[in-house]
Amino acid sequence: MRNTLLLAMVAWAALLGVARAEEESAIDVASGADSGVGMAGYTTASNVENHALIDKDIRDIIAAGNDWETAKDTYANGKFSPSGDAYRSIKGMSTGVEGSSKEQEPYYKLGQAFWGRWDYGDAHMTAALDGTDVEPFGKYDTNAKAHSDAARKQMVKKLAAFTLLRDYAVHELESAMNKYKDTSKGEERFLPSGAVHAWDEWWAFYVGSLEDGSNEADEEDDEGKGYGPYTLGEKFAAYFGTDGKIIGNGGGSHVNWELLFATTAGKRMLQKEGFEEALVPVTKCIRAITVVPGIQGCLRYGYRASSADETKDADVPKLQAEAYAFCSSVLPFLHAVDDKAANDLHETVRIDSSGRPDWATMKAAFSAKNLNAMGIRCKDIGSLKVGHPDSMHEECTDRTITNEEFDASACNSIVMPSSSASLRMGMMTLVASLLSLLALLM
Repeated sequence: MRNTLLLAMVAWAALLGVARAEEESAIDVASGADSGVGMAGYTTASNVENHALIDKDIRDIIAAGNDWETAKDTYANGKFSPSGDAYRSIKGMSTGVEGSSKEQEPYYKLGQAFWGRWDYGDAHMTAALDGTDVEPFGKYDTNAKAHSDAARKQMVKKLAAFTLLRDYAVHELESAMNKYKDTSKGEERFLPSGAVHAWDEWWAFYVGSLEDGSNEADEEDDEGKGYGPYTLGEKFAAYFGTDGKIIGNGGGSHVNWELLFATTAGKRMLQKEGFEEALVPVTKCIRAITVVPGIQGCLRYGYRASSADETKDADVPKLQAEAYAFCSSVLPFLHAVDDKAANDLHETVRIDSSGRPDWATMKAAFSAKNLNAMGIRCKDIGSLKVGHPDSMHEECTDRTITNEEFDASACNSIVMPSSSASLRMGMMTLVASLLSLLALLM
């Protein structure tokens, strides 16, 4: 009996060890790697510290306030992120699309299809910085609401991080995939200088150098406060009930949990041969999940700007600008599946509209049908009633994901490749479990 019990306990411990190994291998954050660099606990395979410094440009653009000349100089020329003999700039992330291979990438293709130009990010950003009328972006000169400092500052702040930088970050994801598939590079594509370097750049641009993963309102610079697209997942999770994840880096949003898991899995795959098929759900997952915070921001600030109970008339320019900036970041994806809904949303939320946004129009734009066609699940968005109970915004009920390039449901099928570190952790857990069980049986 004692031997039978012992064998059963050993088997249970072995299973526990495997489970723990898989858990530890899921997201490389437990060791605290990169804690001095930021990047929300992600362990890079290559050196991308200079790339991550781009978030300091956004910090200084924000700090410039309505000193438009200073903001434009940082935006156009860069300040903190070295690239060769100069600095990479937020502006260059948009102006370098036309005529390049980026025209074949999903984010840029959809952006051009909706806005009518490849440099849509820079065109909108420049209109807000200069205070000029540029269609279809807005009348930042002749419309009093759009021309106000309160509105323009919000547009500049959010367009820089959540359209230009976000789209360029995803470009690096696409670049990594192309390099991995380029067999002419031979074994070089599996080295840290190969495909995985571009993959690390995706995360570096998405997160930045200052972000530790959490969303602490009282954090100061260099204490974990980020300025990149990553921040949105944490910011809106509590308002939509998409929080509660234990990531290990201080964050807790569903969005960033999915992205960190998928990014870590992709990093491991890109350093080995034979993962072409396994990388497909990884890229579909990241493309789709990265759009989610923009939708949440569009809805939250759209509701606040629309409601006289929530917002005084004097506060509308700021809040509507925030809504418009977030909506602008997701309009191309909505337009690809429902052009009428996208055009209606654009007209009601644009900062130079005659009145407040129409909340019914905004809610209808992100129906289950449209979300699923965009490759996004209802649970990814959640319900705004969590943060704003009077919004009457319920979590929708999924139909079927129908998008071939964007698919949040693909996140579920990602299998984390093992690493030597995770296997060692699994063995240590197994040994510890066995010793504990044996002590109890003695």
